[in-house]
Amino acid sequence: MQAYYESATRIAGDYAGVFEYDGETSYFYLYRVDANGGQKIVRALNVELKAPQLSDQKITVVWSDNQSTVYLKVGGEVVAALSSD
Repeated sequence: MQAYYESATRIAGDYAGVFEYDGETSYFYLYRVDANGGQKIVRALNVELKAPQLSDQKITVVWSDNQSTVYLKVGGEVVAALSSD
């Protein structure tokens, strides 16, 4: 498996949860969509996911019902969470 990318923007359009795997390492970011030239990555987690996990299971990025937390799910199980607060 080469690279993998998944994201979800919250309803307000100001933040996005972003998961990326570059073939070696994987990260989950809270990304500020409306940052004009400023710091766009607000928080980042190094997530220990490897190619077999990524190819065998569905990866999703979803926001909580109240839009305050974004979750990274692997096969339906939460493996990481970032708060926009």
